[in-house]
Amino acid sequence: MNAFPQLLGALLLGASLGAPAATLTLIPTSTELKPGSALLIDLMVADLNGKDSVGVFDLQIGYDATLFSFSGYQLGLGLGDAALGQALDISQGGQGTGRVHLGELSLLDTLPVQGQAFKLASLSFTAKQAGVAGFALSQAQLGDAFGTALPVTQLNGVDVTVSAVPEPSSYALLLAGLGLVGLWSGTRRRRD
Repeated sequence: MNAFPQLLGALLLGASLGAPAATLTLIPTSTELKPGSALLIDLMVADLNGKDSVGVFDLQIGYDATLFSFSGYQLGLGLGDAALGQALDISQGGQGTGRVHLGELSLLDTLPVQGQAFKLASLSFTAKQAGVAGFALSQAQLGDAFGTALPVTQLNGVDVTVSAVPEPSSYALLLAGLGLVGLWSGTRRRRD
């Protein structure tokens, strides 16, 4: 078992009095989809008040695996570009049914300007069937460039609705039913 996530978690659990409290939010491209549609969700961090920068994060996102399948993720550039060796991707991706683990550690001496709000990652899902699914953050830990924990006060999840698409046969059945009702009402008028 990889001990790095546990070590990272222990580093992030240290108390940091007076640090700004961050808000983590999941922002979907759409809250209404059809089965087979792709869904992109951005993981945003905000409310750092410009005092600290995020140098490391480790969190899980839960979702309903009967309604969605996890397709992949892409880390944001706020902690550096992992492809250029500026950050270490410690994500474990999809972990079993209905959970995604994301984590990143910046390797930069000086973090880029992150601003009040920025994207930590984008997640891709595919809608499988009709229903309402909640996407929720859990076990969220943030740290500054020195590994000192940054408190997280809010974890904002999101609900996404997948609506059933009527099959062509449903439309044919509806039209046939309307035709029969029309014939029946026409027959009743002729009798009267």
